[in-house]
Amino acid sequence: MAAISVIVIGAASQLSGCAAVLETESSAPATSTGTPSATPPAPASPTDPAPAADVSQITITIDGTRFTGTLNDSATAQDLASRLPLTVEFGPNNSDEKVARLDTPLSTDGAPDSDDPLPGEIGYYIPWDALVLYNGDAGDAPGTVRLGTFDIDPALIADQDGTFPVTFDVAR
Repeated sequence: MAAISVIVIGAASQLSGCAAVLETESSAPATSTGTPSATPPAPASPTDPAPAADVSQITITIDGTRFTGTLNDSATAQDLASRLPLTVEFGPNNSDEKVARLDTPLSTDGAPDSDDPLPGEIGYYIPWDALVLYNGDAGDAPGTVRLGTFDIDPALIADQDGTFPVTFDVAR
């Protein structure tokens, strides 16, 4: 079972010009209950980084390999950012995507009726309240919202077998 961690790096204004980061973690794979983390983030203090709602750059770790990603400024993506830290269990849906159902729906204010995400994109599927990592061309689907992108070969996502934990977290 592979572990995936997503760590928010900071506000977009603080990271202009950042390139993809690829590194290896030495920690053991995360465990997951398939539900949001039971421990809410500590309240922000004047010295803390920008609130998660202002986040756009993230890092994603799959089985010890860390790479960057970007969340867009949609209400849906920013709702996801505001929930960090979050651990969910991803699994196969079809050959083009891996999905993780959320316990609580994300905001869909301003969301399109449908969208056609590309390989390397992060999405949200409204009918299932599910996050989606696209590793292939899933085609246009009603209820699909693009949340952002990840900066690594989508085959790394496609190669994940069965279910695997994904942790989204704010970088400190």
